[in-house]
Amino acid sequence: MTVLSRLCRLSVAAAAVWLAACAELPAQPISAPAATQGSATPAATPRPLNREAEVLVTLAALHEDSLNQSMTLLPLVRERAQRKPLERSIQLHANELRTLRGWISRLPDRPQADYLPRLPEPGALTRAQAERQYVQAMLAHHDAVEQLARRAEGVRLRPALKTLLETVRARSQAERPALQARLDALP
Repeated sequence: MTVLSRLCRLSVAAAAVWLAACAELPAQPISAPAATQGSATPAATPRPLNREAEVLVTLAALHEDSLNQSMTLLPLVRERAQRKPLERSIQLHANELRTLRGWISRLPDRPQADYLPRLPEPGALTRAQAERQYVQAMLAHHDAVEQLARRAEGVRLRPALKTLLETVRARSQAERPALQARLDALP
């Protein structure tokens, strides 16, 4: 079995588990502008994070969202030069998500996340439509990572989680200009 097919199965399994868990959660007010449909969406009024567990669960949800978006676009990208960064992103997010899930599995009580991953919009998309949806979703994802990092300031975090959050935030800030330029260049 190839790494890619394992990651596909991991993404589908993660989405199924997450949707099952979300079905048991009380409804949350969610607002999503049309331009960011299919992406992680912040709750209408973000509240401050009080515990490390909330940071863990929210960061895991953001990683699941990124994997969902990437796995939707991947089958439509044929050129190797464009597939490689997408595959690296999938591997990176899958590895970080595995670490986050390990930490979450040791929590005595799992808090509710403020960000629920959204599965990409169904239907047969053209590559251009899928790429636009992906880039818009990733821009919203990067905004959500930035918001999470700001909300987590002042929360006592284990050193490894603090390092991971800082790494994800820095990577997000570095990728944002290229994503915006890519979106601007799309037809």
